[in-house]
Amino acid sequence: MARPAPDPAYVELTGQKVRPSRAKKEQEPAGVAPCARPKMPAYFSDVAAGEWKRLVKLLYKSGVVTKLDGSLLEVHCLNYEQLRRCEEEIKKYGAFETTAEGCRVESGPSKLLNKLSAQLRLSLQQLGATPASREKAKRASPSVKSAPPAPGSLADLLRRAAEAVDDEEPVVEPAPEIEEPVNDEI
Repeated sequence: MARPAPDPAYVELTGQKVRPSRAKKEQEPAGVAPCARPKMPAYFSDVAAGEWKRLVKLLYKSGVVTKLDGSLLEVHCLNYEQLRRCEEEIKKYGAFETTAEGCRVESGPSKLLNKLSAQLRLSLQQLGATPASREKAKRASPSVKSAPPAPGSLADLLRRAAEAVDDEEPVVEPAPEIEEPVNDEI
């Protein structure tokens, strides 16, 4: 009967190495997709296609876009196209209109513009395209391998001993003095 595998925490604390034949192969964590450019839908107008190309180029360079983001990008680009149409409508007719009673109220395109702006902001956050969302992504916890060993563990003691040896100055013994023969024949 084979021995059970040691507890990973024990192996980490003692600093033991696992034989390569018995080491479990590291796999990508679940839910991590490789960086790839999603395919742009064929029905996009010029405005939506331009926004798609602009965003995909920027997100691909930063390494955060995957094929799974295609539907979110699609919704974002369609909202962006609507926002641009609302802006044109507001420039043409104004942000307010007069009712039959003579009251000035916010126009439909102006209300829609406000809603679309909020939706675009949220979709950019989800894609990691805002400064705040990029900052949050940077604050990921360090991997176990790069984390320092637990205080008092064997690995910590070995690390301290290695640092102490490195910090010590080498002992240099003075060289014995050699007397030179005196030449009196000058």
